[in-house]
Amino acid sequence: MIAAFDTCHFDNGSCTGVVLFENWTDGVAVKETVCRLAGATDRYIPGEFYKRELPCIMAALESLEERIETIVVDSYVQLAPGQPGLGQKLFELLQEKVTVVGVAKTRFHTATDAIEICRGKSSRPLFVSAAAMDVGIAADHIKAMHGNFRIPTLLKLADTLSRKDINTPTQ
Repeated sequence: MIAAFDTCHFDNGSCTGVVLFENWTDGVAVKETVCRLAGATDRYIPGEFYKRELPCIMAALESLEERIETIVVDSYVQLAPGQPGLGQKLFELLQEKVTVVGVAKTRFHTATDAIEICRGKSSRPLFVSAAAMDVGIAADHIKAMHGNFRIPTLLKLADTLSRKDINTPTQ
């Protein structure tokens, strides 16, 4: 199973959207859910994004019963050669047993291992990186994902789920 995670932070906590799917080209999720964490989260620090995101992703991952083989995160795997990003930190935390693919929307100038791809009619690229998968294969998977727009359908769904306010009751 492939799982896409995206987290949004609010003043009173965070919400992580999770979308599970079986194949890279799927247009419909097998499962979609949210995981809310109450309380203030660490502020964003460039190069240390993982400190803010990892607790949210791990809580969401622990809530799942499904066996996850690949995780897609809204971030980079490596920020620079030898400088781990969120994806690499997650990969290590999972004892290097789960493949991690990073899909970033903005360029991080030192992330030289990321492959730039354009989807749909957009001229704005996505930046794909990976741990435990060849980055070229990861980029091909992201490019082949369902949807005619820059952001694949199921990654957009994870983003939408993450934006549910922390005070909204779970369904």
